[in-house]
Amino acid sequence: MKVALCTTTIHVPHALKLMRKCDPNVRFFVAVDEKTPGEVHRFVDEIDNAQHYYHGDGNWKCSRAIGFNTLARRNIAFLEALAWGADVIYSWDDDNLVIGTDHFGLIGMAINCWFNGLQVTGAEGWFDPGQLLIPRTRHRGFPHARLSHPHVSSIVDARIGVAAGLVIGDPDIDATTRMEIRPDIGAVHIIGQVGVVVERDTWTIWNSQNSAVIRELIPAWFMAPCCGRHDDIFASQVVQRVMRDRGYHVHFGPPLTFQARNILLHLEF
Repeated sequence: MKVALCTTTIHVPHALKLMRKCDPNVRFFVAVDEKTPGEVHRFVDEIDNAQHYYHGDGNWKCSRAIGFNTLARRNIAFLEALAWGADVIYSWDDDNLVIGTDHFGLIGMAINCWFNGLQVTGAEGWFDPGQLLIPRTRHRGFPHARLSHPHVSSIVDARIGVAAGLVIGDPDIDATTRMEIRPDIGAVHIIGQVGVVVERDTWTIWNSQNSAVIRELIPAWFMAPCCGRHDDIFASQVVQRVMRDRGYHVHFGPPLTFQARNILLHLEF
């Protein structure tokens, strides 16, 4: 299985060195932008099995339509990874730190194997993955008009199309929740620790910072710049609709990352 890590950044992605320790065979694709410092090019060149693409790269006709100074530049990395022959594309943000060097092995276990375990169904047709965090919180982009009261059941032989890893620390939560209570996510519910799938007719969301998607679904995961900060959230809805017809589920759980939000955190233990 050929796995590609794809990202875009305006910072030097120092955490890529740790990602490289997880698996020397995963190819890294970094789409740079107009605000990306020149040091990034040199940094990526020094990492084995990694490539970067300049903001003016004309290999793809969609480049100008995507525009610049936008997170949607990540699409260029996706396209380069597909051209390379990636079977799985892992979308990653450079402020997400892995918590174990088995990171890519856990992605492979989630995607390559038939899933037998627990399934969640939303009581109102929606499931918020923020409910798997401790303390519970609201994921960015989850509709405010929807409640998330999941019902848990068993499922066998489920096919996984998306493996969305959970995030601790300062994860991608709803902005109003962050302003109101600023939760410090220190743990994951036991269901999230072992992994759980979402029933195919239950809507959910995931983002682009710790998520793996199989090759077949990548065309549906195009992140449109017209959607602004929610480009990945809207894309997740399109992918989920396609998965319903293709017989795939989204999996929430390992591998976990710790989000540091591009600042040096001082933790108290």
